[in-house]
Formats: sequence, C-alpha cells, structure tokens
Amino acid sequence: MQAVIYSKLREKLKHYLDIASDQHEPVIVTRGDEKNVVILSLDDYNAMAKTAYLLSTENKMKHMLASIDQAKTFPSTDFPSTPRATFKILVYPSLSSSRT
Repeated sequence: MQAVIYSKLREKLKHYLDIASDQHEPVIVTRGDEKNVVILSLDDYNAMAKTAYLLSTENKMKHMLASIDQAKTFPSTDFPSTPRATFKILVYPSLSSSRT
C-alpha cells in the first residue's frame, strides 16, 4: 500500500491510478488537515463489496463457508483441464460483526 500527499498525486495522477488499477495496490491520499482517502481499482472495490455482502448476515456467511468446504472436498481429478479453485476470504474489522 502506498501513501502519497495530495499535491504529489496531482502531479502524477496517471501513475498512481495505474498503480491502483494495474497492480491492485491501494493508494492512500493524505490531505493535511482534511480526511485521508483511498484510491482502489474498480475490481478491488467490487470484490470488497461482494465480500461485505456475503458476510453481512450469519446465514450468508455460513452458506458461503459451507460452499467453500464443499468445493475443497470436490475431487479435482474429475476435471483435469480445470485447475483446482483456491479461495481467499477477506475479513475487515468493521464488517466482522454479525448482522441479522
């Protein structure tokens, strides 16, 4: 994750947007006395939004985890041309509390 001050961001905007979109690396923009912001690629934002939705209720989270367990036990040798799926679950502190 990179941090850049607002004035430097303005000078090299394309460079920092490319970092966020091409390298999937969030860019923190510090703004002095103002609140800082983060620049994310649309793909990364959509992935975070989908993760937040899937973890938004206990039932959705249980269903997702059961699906992952089922996928892990599925024999990958049945489909030799298909690589075995891997899963990464991102849990953010503000999203980890159960809401029903």
